[in-house]
Order: sequence, then structure tokens, then C-alpha cells
Amino acid sequence: MRMFGALTGRGRKQKKQPGVFGKNIDPDAPMKLIEKRGLKGKVTAHGFRSAFRNWAAEQTNFPREIAEASLAHTIGDATERAYHRGDFIAKRRQIMDAWARYCAEPAPKAAEIIEISRRELKTR
Repeated sequence: MRMFGALTGRGRKQKKQPGVFGKNIDPDAPMKLIEKRGLKGKVTAHGFRSAFRNWAAEQTNFPREIAEASLAHTIGDATERAYHRGDFIAKRRQIMDAWARYCAEPAPKAAEIIEISRRELKTR
């Protein structure tokens, strides 16, 4: 389910993105999945997208442009877009494969959280 975060957004006018088996991915797919799993109101599609973007920036060496293109974001100013008309599809496939591997890894063990009351802080 986490993989949908990198595929598309909600509430924006977006073109459909190429998917597997030559079919397009519906821009509403993340929300449909959230609703189907009974998670509406508990998680957001934007959270998935944000997690992908943070992972790409902090834990990979993929260029920023590839991560942004993977999120269907507009890249660069008008002049830059006029000269670059490609869709980075092969590079987007690489980053999405890496994201899928990352999402399939077991989650790290959570850190122990120790609650400290205000009274304890004042006495220290």
C-alpha cells in the first residue's frame, strides 16, 4: 500500500501515469485503496507521497528531477521545460523499483520511549 504514495496525488489535475501491463494508473487509486482497506480518516495519500519524497532525498542518490517526475510534479521553469520533453520513464522505473524494495523491508524496531513528567523536569 505504501507504494501508491509515489504514483499520483489527489485533488490536482493530473494525467494518468503509466502502470504495469501497459495500463494507466487511476489518479484516485491511492484514495480508493485507503477506503477499501477501511483506513479513511486514518491515513492520507499525501502522507505516502511525502514519505516517498523524503526517502528519495535522504536515502538514495537519485537526482531530484527523477524523484519529482515520479510524483508527476512540474520540473524547472518554463525555459527548462521547453528544452526537456522526455518523461524519464526508464529512470522513474529504477527509482520505483528501489522504493518497492525499501517498502518490502521489515520495519526497524521502534525506539523505547520514556515518558518524563513536568515535575521530573523541574527537579533535575
